[in-house]
Amino acid sequence: MVLDTIRDTSAGEILSLVCPQCEQRYPVHDGIPRFVGSDEYACNFSHEWTVHRTTQLDTDAQRLSEATFIEKTGWTAEDIRGKMILDVGCGMGRYADVVLKWGGEVVGLDLSFAVDSAQKNLGSTKRFHAVQASVFDMPFKPESFDLIYSIGVLHHTPDCQRAFGCLPRLLRPGGGIAIWVYSAHSYPQEGAEERRDRWLRRHTTKMSARHLHALCRLLCRLPLRPRSFWHMVLPGILFHAIPRLHHEYRDYQWRVLDTFDWYSSVYQSKHSYPEVCRWFREAGLVEIVSLDTEVSVRGRRSIETGTDAKGLDRCAESLA
Repeated sequence: MVLDTIRDTSAGEILSLVCPQCEQRYPVHDGIPRFVGSDEYACNFSHEWTVHRTTQLDTDAQRLSEATFIEKTGWTAEDIRGKMILDVGCGMGRYADVVLKWGGEVVGLDLSFAVDSAQKNLGSTKRFHAVQASVFDMPFKPESFDLIYSIGVLHHTPDCQRAFGCLPRLLRPGGGIAIWVYSAHSYPQEGAEERRDRWLRRHTTKMSARHLHALCRLLCRLPLRPRSFWHMVLPGILFHAIPRLHHEYRDYQWRVLDTFDWYSSVYQSKHSYPEVCRWFREAGLVEIVSLDTEVSVRGRRSIETGTDAKGLDRCAESLA
């Protein structure tokens, strides 16, 4: 998509983008191009990343986001430096912040109004560009990016596989893509905790974001730690009835954030290594590698169309 700009002649500010073919106009608010009229099914994330705008940003004291990025993509600063990168589901810019520090240039895409938080956090950096749009209708030309990543986002769309399928065409030849999605190995469909959470989410997803967040703040103060203790003293059925309150995090705000995230999203799918690796193969990607953190998979677009990936594929087929 190639768009023309319309500017405020007095201030020089871009007011909207226009498609010259269909004359469709897309507004630019607070420096962010908006290709959707609302945050649709992602309104919970708009609330989450407004309230927790800085909770997960790295500091000099802790670099958990950087460590998580490495675990779930397998990339290092050498892979990132000087590259044009697409962050699919950027949220408040947690991982984009890491990429910027490593010398990359980032387009942060999100359906929700989290882009406003990302812009406040990272907008002063000329190498960060926030865009509000749907992964199913992205305003980018094919072969626009050297690298693409999506960490913990695609499983919150109506169709995780289709969402992933929209990404590889945006890679330049030789470009890399990495995703992390919720694990069907850790959360089997018929497992006790998964069945409990499906039942709870039928109710929590109907609550207003404000009320659910307040409830999460209250529940996360309950003395349920450590879970290993409760696992020993409670019968299995009662232990599994305790909601996930993310007490593995020491920081209270992180616990609230992750508990709200788990119970507020309209869509939440789980996937296996063989399933995700198949998506990569069907997209024609090569050098497919399954990483240790479930379910993280990385691949690369072939430099030459039709390159045979046989012998390069290191997906976890043993988990089928």
